[in-house]
Amino acid sequence: MGALKRWARRLRIVLGGSRASSRLDDEISFHLEMEARALIDQGMEPEEAHRQALLAFGGVARHKEEARDAMGVRAMEELLADLRLGARDLRQRPVLTAVILLTLGLGLGASSAIFGFVDAVLLRPLPYEDAERVVRVKQMWADTPDGRISPAEHLDYERELSSVSAYGSYAFGALSLSGEGEPVRLSAAFLSHGALPALGVAPILGRMFSEEEDRSGALVALLSHELWRGRFGADEQVIGRGIVLNDTTFQVIGVLPAGFRLPEDLLSGSITDVYSTLGIDPATVSNRGSHFLEGVARLAPGISIQTAASEIETLTARWNVEFGDAYPERMNFRGSAEPMRERVLGGVKPLLITLLGAAGLLLLIVAANVTGLHYAAADSRRHDLAIRSALGAGKGRLIRLLLVESLILAVAGGLLGVGIAAMATDLFLAIDPPDIPRLEQVALGPRVLVFVFGITVATGLAFGLPPALHHTRGELSRWLGEGGTRTTSRSGLRFRRSLVVAELAIGIVVLAGAGLFTRSLSRLLDVDPGFRTDHVLTSRLSLSSRRYPDNTDVTTFYRELTDRLTAHPGTEAVAAVTNLPLATSLGDLNFEIEGRPVPDGAVSPRADWQAVTPGYLEAIGLRLVRGRWIRLSDDETTGGVVVISESTASRYWPNENPIGARFRLGGGAGPGWVSVVGIVRDVTHSGLDDEPRAQMYLPHAQFRSWGNGRAMASMTVVVRTTGDPVAFAPTLRQVLRDLDANLPIAAVATLDEVLSRSVSRPRALAYVLGLFSLLALVLCTIGVYGVMAYSVSERRREFAIRIAVGARDGHLIRSVLRQGAWLIAIGIGVGVPISVALASSIEGLLFRVSPTDPATLLAVAVGLSAVGLAACWLPAVSATRADPLQALRAE
Repeated sequence: MGALKRWARRLRIVLGGSRASSRLDDEISFHLEMEARALIDQGMEPEEAHRQALLAFGGVARHKEEARDAMGVRAMEELLADLRLGARDLRQRPVLTAVILLTLGLGLGASSAIFGFVDAVLLRPLPYEDAERVVRVKQMWADTPDGRISPAEHLDYERELSSVSAYGSYAFGALSLSGEGEPVRLSAAFLSHGALPALGVAPILGRMFSEEEDRSGALVALLSHELWRGRFGADEQVIGRGIVLNDTTFQVIGVLPAGFRLPEDLLSGSITDVYSTLGIDPATVSNRGSHFLEGVARLAPGISIQTAASEIETLTARWNVEFGDAYPERMNFRGSAEPMRERVLGGVKPLLITLLGAAGLLLLIVAANVTGLHYAAADSRRHDLAIRSALGAGKGRLIRLLLVESLILAVAGGLLGVGIAAMATDLFLAIDPPDIPRLEQVALGPRVLVFVFGITVATGLAFGLPPALHHTRGELSRWLGEGGTRTTSRSGLRFRRSLVVAELAIGIVVLAGAGLFTRSLSRLLDVDPGFRTDHVLTSRLSLSSRRYPDNTDVTTFYRELTDRLTAHPGTEAVAAVTNLPLATSLGDLNFEIEGRPVPDGAVSPRADWQAVTPGYLEAIGLRLVRGRWIRLSDDETTGGVVVISESTASRYWPNENPIGARFRLGGGAGPGWVSVVGIVRDVTHSGLDDEPRAQMYLPHAQFRSWGNGRAMASMTVVVRTTGDPVAFAPTLRQVLRDLDANLPIAAVATLDEVLSRSVSRPRALAYVLGLFSLLALVLCTIGVYGVMAYSVSERRREFAIRIAVGARDGHLIRSVLRQGAWLIAIGIGVGVPISVALASSIEGLLFRVSPTDPATLLAVAVGLSAVGLAACWLPAVSATRADPLQALRAE
């Protein structure tokens, strides 16, 4: 019989109570009756026979106890008795019990909530088959450490990599779904035929793309599980049907599994709705520029990622020799491989580890605090423990009694913590910080509950064992002579003071971390993005090539849209841009400055590019430094123009006036030669924490994609209003509906909302750590107050006598405050060096704040000192209220 079954049997016997005892009595009675009958059969009188049977059997009570010991019931009965005694003792101290439970609930709840996030985001494998075999193929050059792949490079990887069993590439875009109810803009991914096999994913319905379909760019589509259920009602007959995407009919060939996400979707928390072919034909690809593809591969059996990375590095080194014009020496072009897990989780790992560390520190403060409170409770019971010892209870039984009480508190605190963790999880998810992968999987599941159980038991033992061992050591009978007085030992007092010092030291670390992140967030919000975000409404559009086949159709649409919106009351400026700042990333484009040919082996000048309609720079409030804005007259019939940023001007025309300078765009983009007509302020496009990069703004009517010579069809409309931009949203929708009823719009948001969302991750971190620091401050205050209040109560007789002989109130208060100040000073003295030592671990998460910032450490130290001394004040005042008459009578 297993141990669990044996304990279950013993519990049934104990819970059976009188029924089990009655069966044992019946067995003993039967045995005595049979023995007596045998003696009667030998001629003995019945009364004497029963007496002799009892004498031969021995003490009935003793045999009962031995039987119960043999069944292992005694230990279970003693444990249940200890549970009853522990629960009774806790009920007799309701205030102390409530404080301990609330403290435990907050600490265990916060730790469990953070572990739930860490478990869902970091500890679980990525949702791919043999996820550890999935790698990202990336490229690096010059100042681009995390570059993408060009179509020509994709074909080489696909053809030549031998260390992988599957390789694929993909890119993202948007497609408009019509003919299935209200038109809707779908997020789309365009995959090569090897991308899904590399990720280890197969459709749950239908099939994947074939290589021939990929090469030809066949009009076939795979649906996400979410789109299939939400838009098509989970109809299995959708396979083989035609759906209209961008006014073109695509055949649905499959449905992907529920929960499938491309790595970038995991990273951003978004969902790709529809997947189509990448359509790269080897016969038409020659340009090795235009890096826009993400590469993914699956390692072949027995191949390590180091081997694959080495093969990629060797291959790209060969390209540097074979295609020297495309990869000049100073470009320092190379390729490599990294675990896909690192790609998805690398950016968020430091943040979650920091939160987990803060939760662990908070839990240590909780354990120290509760240990001190539990120590005081056990101290008040030492006379009772001495009596139990005198009556025969062994030290092991007394330790168990105290530990059972602490475990009752821990379990009750753990249950409260589960409720607090659930509320904290919902609160954090409501903040919805972006760029944290797999938030939708965060839940208080079995793994989190097992974690809660583990730390609950560990915490119960941690705060219960030290008082139990301390109060059962030595001869307990010495306490019987105290008559119930509460004179604690020097070692006990030192132990409690040490706990408070530890609390304060850990509290300094938590408070310093929260202070640093709060200052970092403040400095981030103080950054001038280079443009104005107030009173601006934005929305994303994507025109289909079927409905707008010519470049003139595209440019005419956006010109008419801006004209109609401008005619509405309440608008100051209306325009469109390819990539909205703080919401998207930019790509760069190389160029050749007139009269400055690029030497062999040198890197061409380049800058991030934006195609804009006239009025965009004014609509977002950019400041014109020199020259002029882009005008309506800058169209396909006039010479090419460009407006550049200050960083572009200072980098490529230092100490010069670039107005009038000409350069030629690379890759066949735009009108070829363009003239610089204006210089505007720099913009922090990717995020407030990024340094501004060189940028250039090209007229939408002149710029053409270097890939297909098309005008940019996907644009973000920007409307600066005189009033509330949200109130203008219905007007925007109506104007778009009047222009094209089949055109869906997406991502309608104010620019203030875009800015706010761009800093939501550091804001969430600062909020959570701020909450942790507040809890730490409250716990430290309780700890200091508890120790000082206990110390004053121990010295009440001393204070009363000192009052009787003339001591003044101020002297007594200073005496108590001095004692508390020493504890606070020691705690801060220990905590500050620990904070400095741990500072380097969070340096990468801070913005323009040193991890050892003296101002923050000083503010935290002063603040904690003030709160700690305030916690000492009430016990100090109570010391002045000691009654001299009572003290003298006691003497």
